[in-house]
Amino acid sequence: MKTIREDIQVERIEPDLIIIRHECILDDGFGGPVDMSDDMVFGSNFRAWVTEHFERGAEDDQPDIETDFPPDHLKVFVSGGQRIPDDIYVNLHNHREETAPHGKLYCLTLNPERARELVDKLRAL
Repeated sequence: MKTIREDIQVERIEPDLIIIRHECILDDGFGGPVDMSDDMVFGSNFRAWVTEHFERGAEDDQPDIETDFPPDHLKVFVSGGQRIPDDIYVNLHNHREETAPHGKLYCLTLNPERARELVDKLRAL
């Protein structure tokens, strides 16, 4: 699928939460756009952790790593590359407990270029 539009915004919501807004619109090749956009929410205390591991993932130097500090349960891992070496993605999952503000399962998948962009935006926050 071809990317029509993609954008990443990072901001603080509430005093102790960060939200990543990932807009991703793809052309499915059959005449219609596919909206793959989603948000990611986690405690601001994880900003440095996410930044470090996303940066390492963008360089394909990141083993799967997890951290738990309720209500956030985060995992960063690299996927893809099995069939096409350049087809690598950096993934962030957060199973934010349902009882917490904005609680749900979040999944963010970015190519290395977009992962580096996210790292820059997190550092600037």
